[in-house]
Amino acid sequence: LGILFVTNSEAQDQSNFTQFFTNPYLINPSYVGLDGQSAISLIYRKQWMDIDGAPTIVNFSLHTPVNSKMGAGVNVTNDSRGLFNNSSLLFTYGYNVALENHSFIRFGLSLGGTFNSVDLNKLESVTDPAIAKVMSSNASLAGNAGISFQTNLFHLGVSIPAIFSPSYVSESTFKIQEVKPFQVH
Repeated sequence: LGILFVTNSEAQDQSNFTQFFTNPYLINPSYVGLDGQSAISLIYRKQWMDIDGAPTIVNFSLHTPVNSKMGAGVNVTNDSRGLFNNSSLLFTYGYNVALENHSFIRFGLSLGGTFNSVDLNKLESVTDPAIAKVMSSNASLAGNAGISFQTNLFHLGVSIPAIFSPSYVSESTFKIQEVKPFQVH
């Protein structure tokens, strides 16, 4: 029924972490310093190993409680897919509000940057100037936010995985600015 009412849909390109439940901080920054202890995580995933340019994701995260109400962390990710390489660095701040009966509401915000690059050397030849122009390296702001509710037996979290729109490709590169069909070069 919902598909009938959708006319335009957009999606976010998130790293493919299938084991996010081992480190929920990767998806929701409100889990920074969860359970009152520091945590270090190193994740490596290489998918479809026999295929050239197969996706590879490496992530390092460190998060710790600062005191009973605040947490801080850092999250570094490198996501490589064929020609494209995306690296991000996020710093996280979290705030914890204690409720009755060992219940908590947590808020988290991560801000940092993402750096995109394209390895044109993996292509045989690039003769189209639009493709050469669009495939340049770039950097953009990155951030995410989350809120979660926790009791001894229950966790519920909601996150916004990308606050800023990534700038992988500019649409203006593909727009024709001027056409002169009778001009001789």
